[in-house]
Amino acid sequence: MIWIRDESGAAAAIDLDAGGAVRSLTLRADGDTALVPVLTTPTVAESEPGAQNSEPCGAGAAVPVAAGSGTTAARDPRTVAAMGDLFAGRWLAPFADRIPGGVYDWYGADYRIAPNDHETGDAIHGFLYRCPLEVVSQSASRVRLVGEMPATEGYPWRTRAEVSCAIRASRLDVELAVTCLEGPGSPAPVTIGWHPYFRHPDGLALINDAVLEVPADRYLEADDDLALTGRRPAVAGSAFDFRRPRPIGAVELDVALERDGNDGPARQADTSPVGASPAGASPVMIARLGGREREVVVEADGAFGRVQLFVPPDRDCIALEPVSAPAAAFSDPGLGPAALYPGDSIRGSARVSLRRRGDADFQRR
Repeated sequence: MIWIRDESGAAAAIDLDAGGAVRSLTLRADGDTALVPVLTTPTVAESEPGAQNSEPCGAGAAVPVAAGSGTTAARDPRTVAAMGDLFAGRWLAPFADRIPGGVYDWYGADYRIAPNDHETGDAIHGFLYRCPLEVVSQSASRVRLVGEMPATEGYPWRTRAEVSCAIRASRLDVELAVTCLEGPGSPAPVTIGWHPYFRHPDGLALINDAVLEVPADRYLEADDDLALTGRRPAVAGSAFDFRRPRPIGAVELDVALERDGNDGPARQADTSPVGASPAGASPVMIARLGGREREVVVEADGAFGRVQLFVPPDRDCIALEPVSAPAAAFSDPGLGPAALYPGDSIRGSARVSLRRRGDADFQRR
């Protein structure tokens, strides 16, 4: 674990042994005197049962799955919480979220990745979360990391991951690039994402009263097993309509949202160096989480064209995940995997900002 800090006291903990996961983040809003914890801090040790992080990077060891456990309707909340703790702040690559049953078809060939979610029997969140990265460059307030994900059973492509993190008083800038190094002849299917869990901006125990804004037009419909149906209904009139800021309330959230026009594979073959976004580039706000005193704004750029929302059973936080493709996209190539030949890359960047707000602003929203 290494820390990056700035002179204001803002700090982030970066886990080198977990693919560069951002395991803790504290920011200071402009004009504020308080340092505020923004992300939840994992509480489950990775050596505990259920942590599922014992396999080496890229390993495809089989994981026992109980018969008939594919549905998520009756998932044990303790397991969901433990998985949430394990993946909090982690980077998702070379696939983001889940592959139902670990099975997918790509360029006419069938593949199976060993499941690592015992209850659903799915493969989730890729391999990077259990890969160690090395420091390429570092200063007090920024770090750049690199590492490889070897080819494995069910995913015969070797890839490289590069992670960049930089902190200043009120914001954290992060970036992930994945490059295909070699494969069996067909291009590598790759989706990427980041999995931060956000606390209530005012430090409240439950996330229900936080005000959420997500400027998305459609959601990607999934069935009870979290497999995509292929439908993209409009958010208007649904429980997932957060175009106008409103309290999260008791709604159950585990859904991908997108804007109109963002309905194909993520942009690929992005050769910009990690940590060196094009001059004048302006990230787009994908989510805003507000309390009475402060708000957290999540912006994204590059391949991160969608946002995955998830509220765990204990409702003490919310995952606002910038992703290049929705959950289960590997089951439907038209929904987002980039096709990367050796030398091709996919890159996504995100920014988390903490801002002050007043009661009047809260009421107006």
